[in-house]
Amino acid sequence: GAYSFTMCGRLFRTSMLGDAILDMPDRLPHEDLVATARALFHANQVAGIPESVYYYTINPASISSNFTARHIDGLFYALNDWVHQAKTRRMMKALETAIGQGAERLINTFALRCVRAPNMTAPEKLALLRDINGRYDQLPVPRGEPAYPGTRLLARIASTNGEDEAAALRLV
Repeated sequence: GAYSFTMCGRLFRTSMLGDAILDMPDRLPHEDLVATARALFHANQVAGIPESVYYYTINPASISSNFTARHIDGLFYALNDWVHQAKTRRMMKALETAIGQGAERLINTFALRCVRAPNMTAPEKLALLRDINGRYDQLPVPRGEPAYPGTRLLARIASTNGEDEAAALRLV
């Protein structure tokens, strides 16, 4: 099914939302990716309902709408925290494929947001995409053949090895 790691539309017992869940750097973009995963790791029981009961409104002036390198910092803080949470609970082996798949889906979304960002030039986008790919390479999760447009773009940019800047810029 279509699951997300955002806190939108989730209910949590207030007793579980202490420092172990919510302690993270101030003004971290996409902190919900961290908090939701931590809550799931700490939960004794999780339940869901099939009905939509929450609708998200996109605010063009919000911090999430103006894509910057800080968004990438927030994403990789979250992905590395997922790995840390799994390792701490000795669940990494069981979860590494799922974490890898979740990471690819999110990285795809962020790569496409970078390409579509109206506030950045093509060279700025290319530099940020290379940064995303470098950080993706460092994640200790399986990385198979790219399954999504954004991760396929990252692979194509990486294949230029920084030698053919013009060809890489045409990809962006």
